[in-house]
Amino acid sequence: MTKAAFDKIAAGLQDAIARSQGDGSKGRVGRGMTRSTPIDDFHRHEVLHGAAMVQSLFDDFIAGHVYTKSHAELAAAAKEISRALADFYQAVGSKIDQ
Repeated sequence: MTKAAFDKIAAGLQDAIARSQGDGSKGRVGRGMTRSTPIDDFHRHEVLHGAAMVQSLFDDFIAGHVYTKSHAELAAAAKEISRALADFYQAVGSKIDQ
């Protein structure tokens, strides 16, 4: 995954968090631009998909790495992060039908 792709995913997740906290101005648009379309189910789907990809990458390449597993404190931190990513995914998923 390129840095640009990862940055887009991270920005989408940050926007989703801000949106879930009541900041409707967030969305993946450039600085100085305004959103031309209302946020819809597809936007939520994008965030859900991004969250699934980030969790998968984290679990496969960080939490599941032999180095992480060989250090108890890193393994514990990775488990906590993985749980937080899973919780975020579920929170986004619960809003799909709303």
